[in-house]
Amino acid sequence: MASYKNLLQQETKFIRKWCSTTEGVKLRKLTSRYEYYDFTMEYESSIGLVEAKLRHLSYENIKEGGIILEVEKWSKILSKTAKLKDDPKYKHMNFQPYYLISFIDKTFLFQLDDLTNIRTSIELLPNHTAIDTKNKYIFKPVVYLFEEDAKIITKNP
Repeated sequence: MASYKNLLQQETKFIRKWCSTTEGVKLRKLTSRYEYYDFTMEYESSIGLVEAKLRHLSYENIKEGGIILEVEKWSKILSKTAKLKDDPKYKHMNFQPYYLISFIDKTFLFQLDDLTNIRTSIELLPNHTAIDTKNKYIFKPVVYLFEEDAKIITKNP
């Protein structure tokens, strides 16, 4: 695992590249590390609040079980989207919650309020992704996302 700073740099580079090379997507703004999402984008007449993750493994190795998203992250992005939709000053804007996850071989964009094939579970996972944290394994509630729900799928070179 890489340091937290290194992970942020890799993720930022990936976000910029994915937004610039994916048809119909335009990067609006990268957010601070203290937000519930990593960036905003324009996609299909909406403004997306997007949580992004990089995974250094092949999607082919995990596709049978699904793609893990922590319920806490899912809930926070949905809640932030709902709050913006409820704010009168943004009534003319169409906010949507998204999850962008990239594996070595494929990248997926999921619209988090438009999923039909999810499965929930409680899994033993690392508390943090970066190695420079006091990492331990804890049980976390998760949802499993599946390829058929993805809005965009791109192959990685």
